[in-house]
Amino acid sequence: MRLERIILLLYPSAWRARYGAEMEALLDDAGIDLTGLFNLFKGAVYMQMRTNSLAKLALLWSLGGLAAGYAGSYLMTPLYVSHAVLQLSAYAPKEEVIDHFLQLQARVLSRASLETVISDKNPGFGLYRRELTRDPLEDVIDRMRRDIRIQMSANGKLVSMSFAYPDEKHPHYVLQRLVNRFMEEDRTITGARPAGFSMTELDAPTYPKLISPNRAAIASVGFGTGLVIAFVIFLSRKWKIVPQSTPLAME
Repeated sequence: MRLERIILLLYPSAWRARYGAEMEALLDDAGIDLTGLFNLFKGAVYMQMRTNSLAKLALLWSLGGLAAGYAGSYLMTPLYVSHAVLQLSAYAPKEEVIDHFLQLQARVLSRASLETVISDKNPGFGLYRRELTRDPLEDVIDRMRRDIRIQMSANGKLVSMSFAYPDEKHPHYVLQRLVNRFMEEDRTITGARPAGFSMTELDAPTYPKLISPNRAAIASVGFGTGLVIAFVIFLSRKWKIVPQSTPLAME
């Protein structure tokens, strides 16, 4: 079966019963190009939209909303995140361990430390290129601090870290740099260290995972919106079709 005959099956059955044979004969005689196929398909959609069948309206609008939502999600800025876990151990009280780690964290997140990561000249790296063209370096560093998440467990033994960035190739590399910086600072920090303190990489930085946009959720919203629109159209047409009662004329 040729493509145009398949498209004709998309037209309402009442239309096909009245005009189908005539249209098939016309297509056989004149032929059809890509533009004609598109117009034929557009006509099928238009005719289906004009029928007041809730099932057809729901199918067309929900699938259209699904497609629009999924396609629109690619216009949104993506966000990828990589996670890692550090394990802390010491003989000292938990409070001393926390204070020591906070010192390390302040050094790792300092302006000088983060600037070395941002200014990395490795080929294909270059963090925050667009931001650096319009914002001061201090603002970009603050932005990077917001993209870094560091959280310690209640017992002070585990530290979860993550870095989020719009480019898939950066989060893993940056997070590994930050983990290495914690290790380096722990070896070079001056002053008293908690007794028996050690820090190890329990979970290495994960491969970056897309966390935003949630394309499945956005497509679902589009699908649901299409259903609502179809129902509204169905009710509005049904209201127009039903004849309004008029009061009897007074004799």
